[in-house]
Amino acid sequence: GSDSQPAPGLEQAGALFALAHLGQLQLALTLLNEIWRSGNISPHGAAALIDEGIRSENASLQSLAAETLEVNADRLLTDGGGAVWPGSVDLTWSTELPLNARYNILGAFLKVILSRPVAEWDEGYLNSLLITLDHARHEDESLNVRATATSLMRLLFEIPGFDTGILPTDKGELQLSTLSQEVRDSSDDLASEVPIDFSKRISEEGLQWVED
Repeated sequence: GSDSQPAPGLEQAGALFALAHLGQLQLALTLLNEIWRSGNISPHGAAALIDEGIRSENASLQSLAAETLEVNADRLLTDGGGAVWPGSVDLTWSTELPLNARYNILGAFLKVILSRPVAEWDEGYLNSLLITLDHARHEDESLNVRATATSLMRLLFEIPGFDTGILPTDKGELQLSTLSQEVRDSSDDLASEVPIDFSKRISEEGLQWVED
């Protein structure tokens, strides 16, 4: 039982990292999915392993890592209103990843956002999410990915009062009211480019989440 194993998560995370460093990253990511379901790994350990997969230059590993991230995104929440996120997709966007992996990452963002009530999120964390999505909105070569990132930003801007203040970015300070207006304008033009399952989830679950 759990009494005799004070830290099974640490042991299992250690075993998975050992596998990854022996060149068995695919096996480690597959096992991560199983172990995570039983709750036996910390969000930090899991995010670090997914990060290894995303940073690998192997398209199938990147896809597996991104898919694992989306499936388990709601398990990355931390106390204090934040979430742990793989460093390779935190405050930055990778256009080198396979298209399906980039969609999985956006799906993970939506899933994690919806997994706790608006009022319980730390605003600073949601701001960091906004920066990542803004990178995707500007940098991705796929119009559909850019449209999807824009629709996720618009969802965040539906939170009352979220569009006030200043967002520090690598390009300098950004007025959130200006960004909000820009996102609203472009999301109307791009609405038809958002994949149907995404726009359905945003219009149904997302808007419900904002109102709760």
